[in-house]
Amino acid sequence: MKRFFVRGINKPAHILAGENHRHVVVCRLKCGDGVVLCTGNGIDHIGAVENISKTETTITIKNSVINDTEPNIILDLFFSPLTQSNTELIIIKGTELGVSGFYPTHTKYTQGGAIKLRYDRLEKLILESAKQCGRARLPHINEVKSFESAVMQVKEYDLAMLCYEGERYRTVFEILKDNICRPIKKIAVFVGPEGGYHAGEITSAKDAGLNIVTLGKRILRAETASIASCAIILQDFDLRR
Repeated sequence: MKRFFVRGINKPAHILAGENHRHVVVCRLKCGDGVVLCTGNGIDHIGAVENISKTETTITIKNSVINDTEPNIILDLFFSPLTQSNTELIIIKGTELGVSGFYPTHTKYTQGGAIKLRYDRLEKLILESAKQCGRARLPHINEVKSFESAVMQVKEYDLAMLCYEGERYRTVFEILKDNICRPIKKIAVFVGPEGGYHAGEITSAKDAGLNIVTLGKRILRAETASIASCAIILQDFDLRR
């Protein structure tokens, strides 16, 4: 069933207008077709198309169910903006995996032009990806912040990791295992730009309490490291259910 994100639900009949109505038309939905309406609170409202006019679609709500696709932790990704296509790849795949928030972070080696993000397009990609993978909530994307201010934010998390090609021994798996008995609800993972992190940034991260980790023997591209680190963490917590 096609999934639509809406601001609120009107029962028993809900009206889809604007972009959502256009999506109904583009998808060639017909009266009687099933749909799912989401408000971002973890509940899926199951309904069916009752009527389609030129400007709006009427949905009859039949029942509401809990959506269990969301991770049982909050995972925020602090990443250095890359080229437009690679930044978009991180946003799309991160949304599919279950990332809660994206925090573009300007580091010493971040490419200058990369921090001019097209937020309207990125938010659209988040919406499309969330629909495709059946998520109950939309991840948020924040304004670009400096590495220094991002590191200061780590105190808000139960656990924080920074992926660094210079680390040889401590892995994401090891950090998760070491903290398996702790009540972890909120995790931050940091991934740097193509040029990696500056030595001074690694020192600042350690001083702030971040765990410096490796993603393996091979040096990964920045977008690959972002996707891989999030996949490892989220799968580990999904398996703990």
